[in-house]
Parts: sequence; C-alpha cells; structure tokens
Amino acid sequence: MAALKLVGIAGSFNRPSKTLALVSHIAGIASDKHGFTSKVYDMLDVGPSLETPAGAEILTDRPRP
Repeated sequence: MAALKLVGIAGSFNRPSKTLALVSHIAGIASDKHGFTSKVYDMLDVGPSLETPAGAEILTDRPRP
C-alpha cells in the first residue's frame, strides 16, 4: 500500500496569516498522530496570477492556437 499523504491548502493573501498557521498546525498534529507525511500550500505561493487574467485571450471561450 502506498504511503498516505495529507495536503493542506490555506487560501489567505494576508501576511501574517492565521489561516496558514492553523492549517500548518493541524497538518502537523494529524501527521504525527497517524504517521503520514504532510505538505501545506499557501495561495500566496500561486502569486498574483489568481487575481488577474494573464491576457484577454484567457477571457474568451475560443481555444488558443
């Protein structure tokens, strides 16, 4: 059986982030208790690409060439 993994995602763009701290804390506790690995991702890592489209072509329904 493959090793179990926990993925935590925090969706706050604020710093310092209480959400990120909470998700990291819970992931650590769950990993220690149940013996699996965990990784926490933060929406800030994705960067500003979530806030605005990269170009007008992204807003259309037409497929890109």
